[in-house]
Amino acid sequence: VDVLLFALVQYIQQFDGTVFSLLSIGLGFALNVIGAVTAFVGLQKIANLIRWKDSSLFRFFGKNSMTIYLLHQQIVYVLIYLLNGVINPYLHAAVNFIGAILISSLISWILTRFKVTRLLIGEK
Repeated sequence: VDVLLFALVQYIQQFDGTVFSLLSIGLGFALNVIGAVTAFVGLQKIANLIRWKDSSLFRFFGKNSMTIYLLHQQIVYVLIYLLNGVINPYLHAAVNFIGAILISSLISWILTRFKVTRLLIGEK
């Protein structure tokens, strides 16, 4: 349905006129809603296939998600500063994503090892 609606919107946008313009806007909105619902339902089906609670990685990210969230942006900025123009932009995006997750996870793990730092980041 999403692909067919996308093709219909692309076809309608070729024509001029108020009716076609309004139809294009309305169908474009419907396309966005259907795309979001499709993505949600598809990802839910994938998530139901995996046994998340048994995964130690899932438990780690569940426990440290707030600290990782708070730290990742600063790491992204540092990696952009260091790698911008040095490597291919597509590779840069991948390295930046993986590097930010790994470095912020490592810092989060270190911070949860000590009582004082656990209190500073809001852990018990």
